[in-house]
Amino acid sequence: MRIMLPAAIILLLAVTVLSNPMPYPPTTGTYYMTPFISGFSESWNTSGDFLDVGNTFNSIVWAAIYNSGTYFDVQNGLWTISCPSISIAPTELSDTRDLAGTGVVTWSSEYSGGSFNISLDGPWGHHETDFPGHLSWFHVTTDYHYENGILVRMTASISSIGKFEWYNNLCMAHDIHLEMEATTNDGPFPTDYPEFLDPACQLGVRT
Repeated sequence: MRIMLPAAIILLLAVTVLSNPMPYPPTTGTYYMTPFISGFSESWNTSGDFLDVGNTFNSIVWAAIYNSGTYFDVQNGLWTISCPSISIAPTELSDTRDLAGTGVVTWSSEYSGGSFNISLDGPWGHHETDFPGHLSWFHVTTDYHYENGILVRMTASISSIGKFEWYNNLCMAHDIHLEMEATTNDGPFPTDYPEFLDPACQLGVRT
């Protein structure tokens, strides 16, 4: 799928003891992304359902970062999220569709596994290498908008928490808002979008 991500927030929290070869951790704080265009892919199981257990999320983000009056214009993979997969059957929260099939259906999906990475450049400091980490929680609330029984729009909010690999008790939380533009059901895979992943993080396994 191709999507627009109109807003996102990164929170870097609670740094304590170093446990890695990096001399300095990223600077803790709250970081805001200006409106931007980026993309994600979500690979589906053979049923082709948005909400299938095992569907796997993969994203790449380009954005200008705002923090304390300073903009940091970082291109080509400011941060990524890779390979969290839906772990249990999603829960339907509400359904406002009328008899004609027009309305919004809201689903809550819990994912497990996956990793993240933020680049070495940014308001959290310039360093020698990027900052990788593993996701400990990844939750998606998705609104499916229908007109006369046809899905016409999809919006989603993602909340996640991850722990950096090289630092004790240093976490990053994301708050991301997404809107789908298109799916590969309607056309070829878009250029410059992340590859489909299966739960083992193998490129191109699913469609």
